[in-house]
Amino acid sequence: MREKSKASRPYSLTICTVNYKTEAILGLNKRLLLQLNSSVDITWLVVNNTRYDEERSSRPLLDTYFTELPCVARPKNIYGMDSYHHGFGLNSCLEHVHTRYMLVLDPDFFILMNDAILHVLLHMNKHGLAFFGAPWHPKYIKKYRDFPCPHCLFIDTDIAKVESLDFAPKYEDGKLTDRQFLPDWALWKQFAGFLKLCKGIDKLTSQIVKQDLIKTNN
Repeated sequence: MREKSKASRPYSLTICTVNYKTEAILGLNKRLLLQLNSSVDITWLVVNNTRYDEERSSRPLLDTYFTELPCVARPKNIYGMDSYHHGFGLNSCLEHVHTRYMLVLDPDFFILMNDAILHVLLHMNKHGLAFFGAPWHPKYIKKYRDFPCPHCLFIDTDIAKVESLDFAPKYEDGKLTDRQFLPDWALWKQFAGFLKLCKGIDKLTSQIVKQDLIKTNN
């Protein structure tokens, strides 16, 4: 049975994150997210996979705000073992989710808009959405298109039941078992041109930001 969520605010949310040597970034993310989203009750679960490394086993998570969950074992000598390690970590969070809404969030994915979480939950509730989040970058050509990725994924567990979720990748003999994508040469050339355009835009944006910072500092 799901425990009753807090009544002090209209919505409650459980964030699920896997940490692997990202303690400093995760701490910054927490400070920013809580400052910008005070209208939502937030429980933040963190699977601390950093502790799997023996030489770092005594390293604290740095911030006692998080509910720290035990690390999971990293598979060895298999294709995509780091992805499995991350996915198994997210899976271990699921039994600890006791709110209707959950957010799967990478430590270095920052949500910058004021009250963004409340706006997303209101939007999901209004339109009956099971999932809402950020899509994969177009350069990941083997990923699903037009569907949120697990870097930032809101889930309504009244629609997508917790017990139906599985974040482990599906690999077999070093290859994806599904989502195969083998474009022809013409598509590859188009995609290469698109990536070149993206890199140009990124470079231009970086230059603009750098100029703005110089002006601000002066």
